[in-house]
Amino acid sequence: MVKLYCALIGVKVVFPVNIDENESMGDLKDVIKTKNPDDIKCSASKLELYLARKGDAWLSGNEPSAQQLKRGNVDDDIKSMLDCKPLRAIWPIQDYLNDNQMPAPQPNQIHVLVVLPNEVPLTISPNSDEARFVERYESLSKTLVRDEQVESLSKAIRAILEGNFDITPFDVLESSSGMGKTQMAFNLNATGEFDVFYIWCNRVPDKVQDISAAYSSRTDAFSFCLDKDFQNLKGRSDIGSITKLRGIENLCLYGFIQAALLGKNKVDETVKTRQDVKTALEDRAASEKKPFIVFLDEFSREIKREATCNGALRLVLFQYKSASHCFSCEWCLSLGDVHCTYRGRLLLIQVN
Repeated sequence: MVKLYCALIGVKVVFPVNIDENESMGDLKDVIKTKNPDDIKCSASKLELYLARKGDAWLSGNEPSAQQLKRGNVDDDIKSMLDCKPLRAIWPIQDYLNDNQMPAPQPNQIHVLVVLPNEVPLTISPNSDEARFVERYESLSKTLVRDEQVESLSKAIRAILEGNFDITPFDVLESSSGMGKTQMAFNLNATGEFDVFYIWCNRVPDKVQDISAAYSSRTDAFSFCLDKDFQNLKGRSDIGSITKLRGIENLCLYGFIQAALLGKNKVDETVKTRQDVKTALEDRAASEKKPFIVFLDEFSREIKREATCNGALRLVLFQYKSASHCFSCEWCLSLGDVHCTYRGRLLLIQVN
């Protein structure tokens, strides 16, 4: 038997679990749920477990990070421990201890970090109850698909698809309100040349009755992933560095991108690596799918200079590139309330 001290992330709970070291991590999840029926409402299989290791040692109960955990907080050290794939349910506990060359667990240590799943499914399909708003735009797109502006933008996109760029360019559509920027997303899709993935970037208030309401679930999922990534990255001094961001292997946003590329209805929160995105791109290429375009509507383009200086908003570029694929997605990380002086439409390209 081994006694493991476990901490529920975001909950002021640290507790011991007695379990045979030959049992699996899946068995450990079952025990954890049994010991915490009030705090854990999901099925045990949805829990994510991580080793609470600092270097080659367990996290000491005297460490500031451990004290923060007991208060329900997460500091940078804990975030770094979570910046990896969760422990596999089928692996024996002892195998993980041996493979990571961890010493025998002792009292006054924390050994396992337990992450609860998001209680609200990260749905990215359009809201069926608001389908009438989508149908209006799709119906009009059949008339506008041969418009000169649609052909001009399609030509610009094709030029990017055929180009050889170190960093994939993106197109920005700017005009006064009501000039048809939102409609352009549906016009492009109607050409049959591209798969257009539409995202309304602003949070959608309750009872709103327009195209944003039809995509409010997708907006919420997108915002959730960005907020979660920002919380994990905001302590880094290089958060605005494109080069550094490319080196981050685990992001919640990767799961969102992967789900979009594969046409899924929901984001799988266990998917969070760049490799998952690479595999999805390869699957699309193998299936000879059309080029995938992310259309960001009501994208926050400008903010107060002082807010930028304070790091309240960062625009960061994620890019995957290989000999046959390129994926570019510029995304917004926000902290606190940011005053936006302009909201534009941003069109982003992924090259198959």
